[in-house]
Amino acid sequence: MQFVDLQQFDKDLSHSLSKSASTVEIDFYGKVSPNSLPERLQPWMAAVEANGGRVKVVSAESTVTTRSPLLLIGALTSLWSAAKMGAEISGKQDYKKAKGYNATIYIKTAPDGEAIVDKVMLTQQAAPNGP
Repeated sequence: MQFVDLQQFDKDLSHSLSKSASTVEIDFYGKVSPNSLPERLQPWMAAVEANGGRVKVVSAESTVTTRSPLLLIGALTSLWSAAKMGAEISGKQDYKKAKGYNATIYIKTAPDGEAIVDKVMLTQQAAPNGP
C-alpha cells in the first residue's frame, strides 16, 4: 500500500491488518527521512510496540555507509518519540489491529547519497510453539 498523509491511510491500514495479512508493505511516494517518520505513521509504530511487537530499523542494502549508524540512531529517536504516544493510542480501536505484528523500517541510499526510508513492512508475529 502507498503511504498518503490522509485519514484514509489509517482506514486502509487498519483494514489490511484486520484481514490478518501475513505482511503489509507500506511504500512512499516521496523521500522520507529516517529522522522524521510521518506523524501519521508514528502512532502505528507505537501501537506495534504497545501490543507486544518489535520495531526495528535495517539497511535495505548490503553495504552500510559510514553515515548509516547515525541515521539509524535518528530513526530510533523518532521511534522513541512514537513510543511516548502509547497511552494516547491505547484507546483507539484502529491501532489495536497492530497487535500480533512486528514492524521493520528499511533504509536505503537515494541516488543523491541521502539516506531515506525505502519502505515499512508489518509482518505477523510467529505463532508461539506449543509445550
